[in-house]
Amino acid sequence: MKSRKQENAYHKYCRLIAKELDDGGYSVQEVFTLPVTITKDNVFEGIWKRFMTALYPEITSTTDPEFTPDKVAAVYENMNRALAEKYGVSIPFPHE
Repeated sequence: MKSRKQENAYHKYCRLIAKELDDGGYSVQEVFTLPVTITKDNVFEGIWKRFMTALYPEITSTTDPEFTPDKVAAVYENMNRALAEKYGVSIPFPHE
């Protein structure tokens, strides 16, 4: 079962990704196909959760007990690789 610390870490990761993409001049339209500013919340909903459900269709919430640390790591690895390849944005996963 994932810890509160790990949950805080992936929320922080989404916030850091949002800042990097925004600082890089990317709009949500480019990343999400919507013309709005990139935020932690839309990174979380539009990217993190999409990777999560693509990898683990049976998991519908980050609070699901089945969303274990190894699954969190797999979501991060896939998301980080895709963002690095497409936008040149790669951020180490926070440990807090």
